[in-house]
Amino acid sequence: EEPITPVPFRPWLRGEALLGEWEEPPAAPPFTQAVFLTANRSVIRVQAGDTASLSCIVRGLREDETVSWLRQMGHHILTVGSVTLSSDQRVHLIHHKDSQVWMLQVRRTHQRDSGIYKCMVNTDPPMGILHHLHVIEAIAEITGGYERFVQQGSSVTLACILHHALAPPTFVFWYHHDVMINYEVNRQLKVVWGPEGSELHLMNVGPSDSGNYTCAPSNARPSSALLHVIVDGETPAAMQTAKASSNCQNFDQLFLISFLSLMLHLIPSICM
Repeated sequence: EEPITPVPFRPWLRGEALLGEWEEPPAAPPFTQAVFLTANRSVIRVQAGDTASLSCIVRGLREDETVSWLRQMGHHILTVGSVTLSSDQRVHLIHHKDSQVWMLQVRRTHQRDSGIYKCMVNTDPPMGILHHLHVIEAIAEITGGYERFVQQGSSVTLACILHHALAPPTFVFWYHHDVMINYEVNRQLKVVWGPEGSELHLMNVGPSDSGNYTCAPSNARPSSALLHVIVDGETPAAMQTAKASSNCQNFDQLFLISFLSLMLHLIPSICM
């Protein structure tokens, strides 16, 4: 007897093939022509509060191929095609019909938006590129320490510099006791500012100039300083002693009021 040759498994084989009839295998889908024109693993730095724009340029997409944006942390799907799926109202997709550009925008960025974002095409296997987004928070600092003492009638300069700023501020506002003073006309002051920060110049200071001053740039966390104007005859040590004495006096008064309230509450119980 002739040996029986086993027939290999063919997913496209009809039942009639056992009788010698064969069916051609199904045509494989055409190989993708999609090509990324945007560099992979690019690093994007933006200032906190600014808009982050992540570009993804894809050439040669087939009609059945779709571009999606994902955030790698948590595997959150942000967009699919032209549809934005993210519930975050700050996330937007910029894409025009027949355009090769699929740009993801995150507006009013926070530091928590930092991370890896992926632009992906649903090929088999999927292909994609990564963007590393770094959201940097700038910090303002009034140099010279938080608290300073100056003599009445003298001039004072408060210098505010910016750390980690990627761009100059659009504006720098100065506040005295929560009141913006940049354009005060009834005080002897001048505000100057440049790419690295701002300076507040106070001339002929008096007791009314004492208090808290805040430097608030448009693109940085604000900074504050406390100014004490020393009247003739006073010393910084005397001012500190008076302040401590006032605090102690306030504490003593509060303690006395609490003690009397407690006694008034207990007296009826004792009498009964």
